[in-house]
Amino acid sequence: MKPLVYAMVLLAGACSRSRGAEEAPPPAVMVPPAASSVTAPAKKPAETLERFLATVRTALETRDVATLARYAAPGGIRFDPYAFIAPEPTVVLTPNELRGALTDPTLRKFGAYDGSGEPIVMTFAEYFDKFVRIPDLEHAQRAVDSTIGSGNTPSNLKQVFPDASFVEFHHAGSDPKYEGMDWQSVRVVFRRDGDHFRILAIIHDQWTI
Repeated sequence: MKPLVYAMVLLAGACSRSRGAEEAPPPAVMVPPAASSVTAPAKKPAETLERFLATVRTALETRDVATLARYAAPGGIRFDPYAFIAPEPTVVLTPNELRGALTDPTLRKFGAYDGSGEPIVMTFAEYFDKFVRIPDLEHAQRAVDSTIGSGNTPSNLKQVFPDASFVEFHHAGSDPKYEGMDWQSVRVVFRRDGDHFRILAIIHDQWTI
């Protein structure tokens, strides 16, 4: 091959390789996946004291034992018919027992009647209507960690439950002939447990002999 022709062939090959290099596609770039847009659900806010007290009042008024069971302490709720709480609880119902208590025909001893000393033997439904669901609960006076009704039976609530709080719902009485001595109160003893409240006891109070 003549020198001039050979040089032209080499030059053409170089140009061809240069164009091929320029036209080659760029290398692929790995793009990291987009961050997930799903966020964790927001934590439910802690229940307020005011909401708890309103819920409890409604549960007592409507005989909603399912709600009481939901708030019950793991060991159950004890029930006392008078302000002075006996050293040993007579009736304590666990959350499971509470849910079916209104239809349970079991007779239980809830202590003794003031004055006569006769045993208070009733079904839970009978006891609830006489010693828990006081008159006009919807409009009853309310106080937290303070006693409204006071008779001649001392209350030892704070001695039995020194680390707990209580709410009292109080009916001042309605029959003029009793001059206010037909008052009744129900006190719900409770304690905050994390974001929730737990009911420890429900105590009835009234004028005693």
